Amino acid sequence: HPDPIRGEKPVVFYVSKKDANVDENKLKNYLKTKLANYKVPRVYYRLGALPRNDTNKILKSELRKFQLPK
Repeated sequence: HPDPIRGEKPVVFYVSKKDANVDENKLKNYLKTKLANYKVPRVYYRLGALPRNDTNKILKSELRKFQLPK
């Protein structure tokens, strides 16, 4: 669902090693030190792999299909 003021909402899609324990709060806190507050994503998706086409480009259209929380 787009933000009523800014349009799209920032979202993180990440891939990590199977045995890696990713602390999303630490990731969010890190991003807060690097980005303006309105650019810090509120939603984080852990994926097994990013969807890619035959030339290895990320398929953003496939990522947009994820249902964002309201």
